[in-house]
Amino acid sequence: MKKLLTIYFIFTSIILFSQTSNQIYFSGVIKNYNKKELPYVNIVVRNKHKGTISNEKGYFAFFVNKNDTIIFSSIGYKKSKYIIPDTLTKNYLSLNIYLKQDTIKLRQTNIFPWQNYEEFKQAFIHMPIPDDDYDRADKNFILMQKQILAYDESDYPSPPGVGYHIYMNQYYDKLYYNGQTQSIKLLDPIAWAKFFKALKNGDFKQKK
Repeated sequence: MKKLLTIYFIFTSIILFSQTSNQIYFSGVIKNYNKKELPYVNIVVRNKHKGTISNEKGYFAFFVNKNDTIIFSSIGYKKSKYIIPDTLTKNYLSLNIYLKQDTIKLRQTNIFPWQNYEEFKQAFIHMPIPDDDYDRADKNFILMQKQILAYDESDYPSPPGVGYHIYMNQYYDKLYYNGQTQSIKLLDPIAWAKFFKALKNGDFKQKK
């Protein structure tokens, strides 16, 4: 009941205001010819700096004068105009405004860089096929093997991990046995393994 009274007082206030100011309360809903509401349609009064915009439901409402020309425009639709009649006996006017679609839907067009099918065929045949994960892993593994075989400590700086191990192998014993007699690694199996590996690789052969 309170809501109805509130609406009544608002509507009465609008009518009283329009009577005193000689204005028309113009409202309505903008639709296309499929009777679908059109949101955010531009609405302007010709030759006057005033207008409004329809909401998300296509509804609009604002004050106009008799003989005003109202222009409705929206992207994709033809402009429409409506002239407020000067024969109105009431101070309000409510209408459904219909806009006609202006654009024509075209089928999708694909543009290719080949002039004919033969050019496309040759380009497709000679198109480089990107490597998959397996091919990339295989190439990386082969590259690592080549780098290991060609690696020379005197030519290239050691990676951080390799450099750390080299440093520890060279200086660990000296630091550990500093101030005392260093142990003899005659029975060290790791030292013997390194010796036989070097012997097998020919590290002790005299180079010409």
